Amino acid sequence: MYTLTAAFALGFLYGRGAKPKMIPVPPKVIYLPPSRINDIATKTSFPLDEFYKTGLDPQSLDFVLEKAEILYRVFQRRENCILMLQNAARALNEGRISPSTYRAITRRYTAELIALERDMERVAEDLRRAINQARWKGRVQSGSNELQ
Repeated sequence: MYTLTAAFALGFLYGRGAKPKMIPVPPKVIYLPPSRINDIATKTSFPLDEFYKTGLDPQSLDFVLEKAEILYRVFQRRENCILMLQNAARALNEGRISPSTYRAITRRYTAELIALERDMERVAEDLRRAINQARWKGRVQSGSNELQ
């Protein structure tokens, strides 16, 4: 009976020192962001070369330039999103932000990037349409002058 009690007492004393220890471990999540995208124009290729060749009237030119400025602003916002995603990945790798913060940032900017891609397609199509309308308007006006 004493051996059972002694074994229990010794196990109780030594068991305390053998309990599991909590050691903080940094996360091993490594995100490799896409490289800086230089081929933005390939997604939305509109005929700028032909735009300069056409002789547009000032109203049409103002309308087309307004659409081009909108497209430029969308490109800038897209670049900003890509830069934020790269900075978030760098900050996670350096341990400046937590994985949950990283996931929140990537969700936010990925969703915004998807929306901007849709906007780019829509605005580029509007710009193409504006250029084509301006060309058609210029052809009709020049054609009517030739008829007179």
